[in-house]
Formats: sequence, structure tokens, C-alpha cells
Amino acid sequence: MPLQGMLAGMNGDAYGFLLTHGGVARRRDLERCGVSGMSIARMVQLGMLIRPRVGWYCLPDVDRRVIEAVRVGGVLTCVSAAVVDGLWVLDEEKLHVCVRGNGSAFRSRTDETRYRAHDERDDVVLHWDDQAWSTSGGYELSRVAYLRHLVSCQSRRGVVATLDSALHRGMLSDRDLGELRGSVPAVHRSIIDLVDGRAESGVESAARLGFLAAGLPFEVQVVVAEGLRVDFVIDGVIVVEVDGSEFHSGHEVFVADRKRDAFLNALGYRVLHFTYAMVLFDWATVLSTIIIVLRRERAVRAGLSPLPPFRR
Repeated sequence: MPLQGMLAGMNGDAYGFLLTHGGVARRRDLERCGVSGMSIARMVQLGMLIRPRVGWYCLPDVDRRVIEAVRVGGVLTCVSAAVVDGLWVLDEEKLHVCVRGNGSAFRSRTDETRYRAHDERDDVVLHWDDQAWSTSGGYELSRVAYLRHLVSCQSRRGVVATLDSALHRGMLSDRDLGELRGSVPAVHRSIIDLVDGRAESGVESAARLGFLAAGLPFEVQVVVAEGLRVDFVIDGVIVVEVDGSEFHSGHEVFVADRKRDAFLNALGYRVLHFTYAMVLFDWATVLSTIIIVLRRERAVRAGLSPLPPFRR
């Protein structure tokens, strides 16, 4: 039965409370909305509600990360909250959970009846933050709150990629960014200054940081002809395009890209493509390739011959 049909008999106030609190509610909140303990038990039995741990309930279509965070004993934060929010993240291997400063006896993310064993502690990262917890009431953290944890937790590349994503998608305003900058430790503020909402993917953000570190002269999201925009232009002559996904596109996209490359070459640009995996995991190859091509292009500009003559 569709979820809406299953929930048709739920008290409207209770359902509204769940929807406005990320699909999560304490038992006492549901009871305040007029739902009896017997009704709650019946809804759990019918699959209308999930009980991650005693006294806490979730709608069945809530993201599994949210349910696991409640089961552990906290609220989703950092990269885990960013993923659920639809933002690009670099590393999502662990579950990040915000907990109260005096919290204890955290449970397994997969089994409410077990406390976290030593071999499970590496798959959950706890962020101890009384202020964030009390402000949220144990429910969803604000975007600025979970991003504050992310800034202090993730690598520079990961932080910039996620914040770029938030700005590009209009999910973070300049005012929000200023609030975030003012709320993080001073040592992390310079990272926020690197954020650029023009990046259309996290891999573009990673490439931009690499170009900055290498001291390459580059422009971002450049319109080189009417209706034609490229990811990067290095030193005014090398177009660098990076794949926004680790997956390959279909044949039609491949053909369109080749036509696009031919046009860019006709305009006088040298076009280089790099994959998602190359930018994130083999940056040395990316950078050395660009530097070699750039040296040759500069030699051509200087009237030198950068390549040996062709042999017939």
C-alpha cells in the first residue's frame, strides 16, 4: 500500500509534526498530537512507523542514514546530513552523528538492542555539540549547523566541494556563508574563503584547488563562444574539461562532446579531458599533463618549435 494511503488514518497534527521534523518524532511528541500509545504500537506493527530505538519513531520512507543516526542516539550531521540534503560530498564512508555533550551508551547503527562494540566505532563519527543538539531539539540540524561540523571534520578539498555545491544549487546564501565563517574556529576560515559557487560538480572544485596550489593561471566556467561554456581555460589557450561523475555517459553524449571538441580546436584551443577518477585519485598525472602541454603552447607563442619535425 502506498505510504500516503497507509498514513491516511494518522492524526493530521502528528503527521504534520513528523513532516516538519525530518520524518522523526519522539513518542511524547506524537502523544501530545493526540496519538495514543496503542495507536503508535499499531502503526509500527503495520509498517506505518519505524521505531529505531525506544521512544523514537520515523516515517518508513526516511533516509536510512537518518534512521541509523536516531538508533545510535543522536541526529544526522556533517557529510551524512549533506548527502541527505542533496549536496555533493567527497567522502561518505562513515555515518556522522551529532550527540549531546553528556551523551553516553550509544547503540549500534544497525541494531537498537546492542551497544556499539569496539569494532563498530570506526564506522560512526560522533560530533559532540550541546548547542546544535539543543537548538535542534534532537531532530534535524540546520544547514549551517551541520556544515559547521563538516568544515571542522573534512579535508580542505571535501569542504570546498560541498560548500561549492551548496552555493551553486542556491541552498546556501552569501549571508549563510558569512554566518558559517564566523561560527567555525579561526584556523578553518581560510578554507571557506576558497568557496566558489560557479563549480557545477565536486570534481570541478577539486580541480580548481589543484590549479590554485600549482600556481597555474586559469579561469572558471568560461564562455568561449555564444552558447558554449567550458569548465576551465588555462593561460588563455588550454581548455580543461572534467567529468562530473564516475560513470560514463551514453553514445549520444559522447558524439556531442567530440563535435564540441572539434569546434574548440577550430577556435584555437587545446582541449584536454580528465575523468572523475583521475582528478580525485591521480592528480599528479593530470597536473603533469597540463604543464607539459602548457610549456609547448608557450613555446609555439614564442616562435619556437616544441616538437620534432614529422617524418614521412
